[in-house]
Amino acid sequence: MPYKTYEKVKAYSIGETPDSGFVVLTMESNYSCYDDFNSSSISILVLFRLDSSGDTLWTRSYLQDYENDQHELCFHLFEVIVSQNENLLLYGSYYVGEQQKTWLLKTDPLGEPIWENTYDYNNTEAVTQGPDGSIFITGGHGGQGSPGTAFILKINQNGDQEWVRYESEPIDTKGDIIHSTYDNGIVVAGDYTDWAMGSTGPWLWKTDSLGNTEWDINLDAEGLNNVGNLVQQPDGTFIIAGGWGLSYALLNMDDSTSYSFNYSGLNPAIDIKSMSGNTQVTLINNNYYAEIPHIVIAKTRYISSYCTADDVTDGVELWGECYSIQNTTELDLSYMEITGEIPPAIGQLTNLTSLILKENQFSGVIPPEIGSLINLTDLDLGGNQLTGEIPPELGSLTDLTILDLAGNQLSGSIHPEICNLQSLTELELGGNQLTGSIPSEIGNLSSLTFIHLEYNQFMGEIPPELGDLNNLVWLNFVHNQLSGEIPSSICNLDMNWEDPNNFNISENQLCPPYPSCIEEYVGEQETANCDQVSIMDETFPLTYKLHIAYPNPFNPVTTLRYDLPEDALVNITIYDMVGRI
Repeated sequence: MPYKTYEKVKAYSIGETPDSGFVVLTMESNYSCYDDFNSSSISILVLFRLDSSGDTLWTRSYLQDYENDQHELCFHLFEVIVSQNENLLLYGSYYVGEQQKTWLLKTDPLGEPIWENTYDYNNTEAVTQGPDGSIFITGGHGGQGSPGTAFILKINQNGDQEWVRYESEPIDTKGDIIHSTYDNGIVVAGDYTDWAMGSTGPWLWKTDSLGNTEWDINLDAEGLNNVGNLVQQPDGTFIIAGGWGLSYALLNMDDSTSYSFNYSGLNPAIDIKSMSGNTQVTLINNNYYAEIPHIVIAKTRYISSYCTADDVTDGVELWGECYSIQNTTELDLSYMEITGEIPPAIGQLTNLTSLILKENQFSGVIPPEIGSLINLTDLDLGGNQLTGEIPPELGSLTDLTILDLAGNQLSGSIHPEICNLQSLTELELGGNQLTGSIPSEIGNLSSLTFIHLEYNQFMGEIPPELGDLNNLVWLNFVHNQLSGEIPSSICNLDMNWEDPNNFNISENQLCPPYPSCIEEYVGEQETANCDQVSIMDETFPLTYKLHIAYPNPFNPVTTLRYDLPEDALVNITIYDMVGRI
């Protein structure tokens, strides 16, 4: 590749684009690591876009006229990642003035900047992206500095820091490698130092999507003294490549070891990548301790313990059938009277676009691994006996248009992450035991035409953001505990208010005055807790209401109680069972 400005070039990172081309990130400078640094020492970061034949399509330069000393030029970090939407993410750890910081630059597919930001972390080492485009960074000083603990830093798609989580073991740890996992979690590999035991070695840390620790493990006992890199297989197994010599360790999702082995005569692995067909390639730098220095590439194949599908591709066994991981795009098992839990292995069918398991007898929780099925457009688990909360991982299914979880026994609140599903047209959560308030973020679901939340235990006010859902045609909030006044913004909706199949909010505790568009269609409301109108120290009801006769009207004497919002003449007519007065 030709240089763009300065003839001394250091390559940092390469990524593959969806059209089988490449992006290559380099640093160009007018001096090398071994030259004396002076006021004329200048560097620039250069990104090359290549086609599949290696020909240059364009170049872009960043960090113009960046001054850095020799040590930094040799050892600072930069990386480029190609996102699923073909945007590019550039990461760096370098000095801004006299402080080392972490730098991110997001560009469009042509390398034009979208946003750029720096973060006050001087010890980051690696970056990855989650399935929803979130950015995760790891680092830590380990035994070399303070703080002596690894961490995960989350940056959202707009470049804003959302949270940071620190590893909690009472030993010093450092994150060098980070990847997202099939269950939407995160895995970090690096080193640990246990000063009390006088030991150090490779280490692995697994968290959920929010950075909460699920497990961590020291890898000394697995035959490794370092980690080159790791990959995850569709069945969840981690393949870790490292050393003594060239060694591999296979870990299950629960951190138990399923297999480990090594090859003699080779140095430790420095990288491993997944290829097609469950194969991997491992890179080994065999320059040391070899009579003839050379680089070794080792190819391996992982044999899944699951099954082989009818089309002779790797599969996953579900309910007695073997489904192809590669070729299963739709799965409809509705009305099959299937019992038991939905297995987490369903998350391995990563090409699914439609998953319909309605009207069975499934129990247990909704597995968060379903959040890995990022190609889903239709998810229907209605009419079962599912319990627990709606997993926030479902918020990663950004292509989802239909989400039906009605008729189960789900509890907890609606997580705000669910309101990230901007392609959603139908949201059916009726007939559960959901609590809390309807989140204001519901207004983000701009494509929504159908929302059913009836027969739950939702409380609080109807959020005014509901009026932003211009496409909404069906709304059912019957039989909850919604209270307060109904926002006037609800009249922004173009809805058939008269038809209870389209609009129904009865059996709540909503208070008058009601917006004019719906004042005749609010149905039965319990207004006992609403503010009453006080006139001359007397309290009057706000609406007309006839209460149930007490005791049973078939008794010799019964009481009829009614409410009037104002003084009026009352005529009471009593009919018998056949309609006679």
